Amino acid sequence: MIFYLMFKYGIKIWSVNKDWFGKVVELIKQGKADFAEIYIVPDSFELSDFDIFKQNNIQVSLHSPHTSHSFDVFNLTKKSLDIWNDQVIKTANYLNVQFIITHSGVGDSKDIFKRESLKIKDKRVLMENMPYKGFVDIGGVFCFGYSKDQLLFIKSLGFDFCFDVCHAVASACSQKINPYDFIGENIDLLKPRYFHLAGGNIENEEDMHLDLWEGNFNYKFIKEKLTLIQQAEDIYLSFEVPKRGNGLENDLKNIEYFKNL
Repeated sequence: MIFYLMFKYGIKIWSVNKDWFGKVVELIKQGKADFAEIYIVPDSFELSDFDIFKQNNIQVSLHSPHTSHSFDVFNLTKKSLDIWNDQVIKTANYLNVQFIITHSGVGDSKDIFKRESLKIKDKRVLMENMPYKGFVDIGGVFCFGYSKDQLLFIKSLGFDFCFDVCHAVASACSQKINPYDFIGENIDLLKPRYFHLAGGNIENEEDMHLDLWEGNFNYKFIKEKLTLIQQAEDIYLSFEVPKRGNGLENDLKNIEYFKNL
């Protein structure tokens, strides 16, 4: 028996975007998207804030805080572990989420990554591949999980992946390798089923989060690559694109753009 994948389309918001919660639920119930991905900003919410998703049976993925909010897998302090357990995991349990996306951190030591990542090991965690140069706008840091070698090491520890296309394009630029070869090979090796999509330039080391039609990365390649995969699992696509006009209309435009490629 051959199974054909289905694309599931997601809208990315943050836990501080409470004004958008109802609109996201409405769009999903209308069939314009399939799930919501919520980035957890520490100390910005109560569990009851998410009741609208729970009461309407809306599928939610969580994105844990990253270095912008002092959460780094390479430096899991007591405070960051409290945030992980008391806010990320409790919210994941409350909403019965399937995926918790987590940045693989800032550093280059496999030993440190192994030791620290086991502190947050959970079957729902998807480690996100990273650009080599991260957060360029605030001075830049060097991220773990940017190369094939590091990604395979993360996989050897039992983690599955959220594959961020824009991160991969930026990483390929830093490594001075062909982005299409790099992405295609890693999709084959890592077998991710969850993806972050945003536009980017193949000659830029920065993760830019452009609209899919901006930049010069050819998204037809990604769609063709994913369409060739035949498996008994759905593919989840979360769109990390600009919120133009302070609303969600641009998310829908990017979803439609991908559907029509």
